[in-house]
Amino acid sequence: MSAHPLVLPSACLRAGIALLFVLGALAARPAGGRAQIACGQTITENTLLSADLACPPELEAALVIGASNITLDLGGHTLSGHTPTYGVLAVGVEGFTIQNGALDGFHYGVFLINTRRVSAAHLTVRNMEISDTGQLITGLHILHSQEVSVRDSLFEFLVVPHKEAVEIYDSTVEVSGIEVRSGGAGVSFSFAGGACDPVNAPSNGVVRGSTFRDTYTTAIWVACTSRAVIEGNNFASAPASGIGVQADAPFLGAVTGLEVKNNVLHDAMIGVELRGVTQSSITNNLIFGNQIWGIAVRPSLGCLAPEPGWLCADSTANRIAGNQTWQNIMDLYHAETSVGNTWEGNTCLVSQGAEIPACAAPRQALFINYASGQPGSFFRLQGANFPKNSTAAIAVNGWALGSAASDAQGDLAFILDTAQAGAGSYRVTAAAGAGSAAAFELGAGRLFHAQDGQAPVFVLPGGLFNHQVYLPVLARSP
Repeated sequence: MSAHPLVLPSACLRAGIALLFVLGALAARPAGGRAQIACGQTITENTLLSADLACPPELEAALVIGASNITLDLGGHTLSGHTPTYGVLAVGVEGFTIQNGALDGFHYGVFLINTRRVSAAHLTVRNMEISDTGQLITGLHILHSQEVSVRDSLFEFLVVPHKEAVEIYDSTVEVSGIEVRSGGAGVSFSFAGGACDPVNAPSNGVVRGSTFRDTYTTAIWVACTSRAVIEGNNFASAPASGIGVQADAPFLGAVTGLEVKNNVLHDAMIGVELRGVTQSSITNNLIFGNQIWGIAVRPSLGCLAPEPGWLCADSTANRIAGNQTWQNIMDLYHAETSVGNTWEGNTCLVSQGAEIPACAAPRQALFINYASGQPGSFFRLQGANFPKNSTAAIAVNGWALGSAASDAQGDLAFILDTAQAGAGSYRVTAAAGAGSAAAFELGAGRLFHAQDGQAPVFVLPGGLFNHQVYLPVLARSP
């Protein structure tokens, strides 16, 4: 998470834009063959990279996009460089696609300014060298841009602050099927130039079906939005410091229309935290095993630790409903001043706050580590609150696979091997007592997932898929 809104150094921004006009005029060859690309080149046609390309530190940008409606296909190769440099810089273009390869070692992997209809897909963006907490490293930096899609990509950094996967400033972005491994933050909905304008220049969009692991501060941070949806993701942030979803408004009304729904948030410091947020909702999530709060509704940072430009605001007019929380130190919490919120239908064991009614006990739940993957991937499923020391019948799309045993706490785990399975949608059920279910999707363009941990493995046979897409990726008993 960025501690402050973006303020771009004017010299850096001017230099970045000037690259479109002053870098070498060599255009890439047409996409009929693999082009010979040079570091620092301006790309003006469809381009397919022919080999790995390592760029020197003196360049401002490794590649510059100089035309609209073109594709940069990395061809499965790696574009590498150094900090502080851009990997791919695009300013003022439309209809640009970057896909199918790796961006390694840059200050900014992809930097977009004033773009529209941009697709970033099937990328691996990493920097495993920079551990300096004062050095910002960003996978995709998106500024003043609309209709941007980021999907089926992997972001990997060291577990230190200020290493962020996707930063969104005054832009509309859809993120789906990504995996963020470590770093400081996953996705940030923030604001540029020191001023949040949620009416005229919000950071809006969707984060769906993605996995966030071991992020040091916040997997998803929201600071300026009128419409953001966070749905069907799996969060396991760093236990000692990480937060799954944190929304923090610099003033009352800066964060509205936020929906956090159908996610799994576990084994971090806090599951979901709203600070100074209004007219938003947290619904139908599974939240467990966090070291402080499962769900917290509190005043803004401007109240808790005043900073210049951040005003004090209480969270109000929010709806927190249908969530299952268990084994957090405090499952549900709202501060005394954050009143006027609606809490209903949540399960919990421990809560604090006059507005929170008595909770029912947690119900059975089955959850999965990835919402999607390539055929051949492994998926780890875990169950909680099942009958203790019993067995659950496991089936996929109605096909019986076997049984999994629950332990003395009612937890169970098993792994699906999809090496024989085809593309399509799959629904997994674990039947014991009331039973529970989860879902995932296989597709050739999805990320591949290796086996995660040890548990009984079931091989999923071919021919079981169906074409119905199941959302969310988790389900619970009635």
